[in-house]
Amino acid sequence: MKKNLKRGKISLKEVLQTSGQTVERIKAKDILTSLPGVGKITADKIMNEVKIAASRRVKGLGVRQIKEILSRFS
Repeated sequence: MKKNLKRGKISLKEVLQTSGQTVERIKAKDILTSLPGVGKITADKIMNEVKIAASRRVKGLGVRQIKEILSRFS
């Protein structure tokens, strides 16, 4: 999943809307750093601004957090 996101074969929106254990168990930071041009520092900055804990997994993201993340990459 992360490789496909990095290569642009799947969008961030598709990843966040996908259900299943594979996606839900991935940490939010790992998804962000899988995006082209987003490294650890940028991911940390986004997570702080959107108020996402470093240990948060995709499954635990709230609706507001998902909307804010998607708006930054649209």
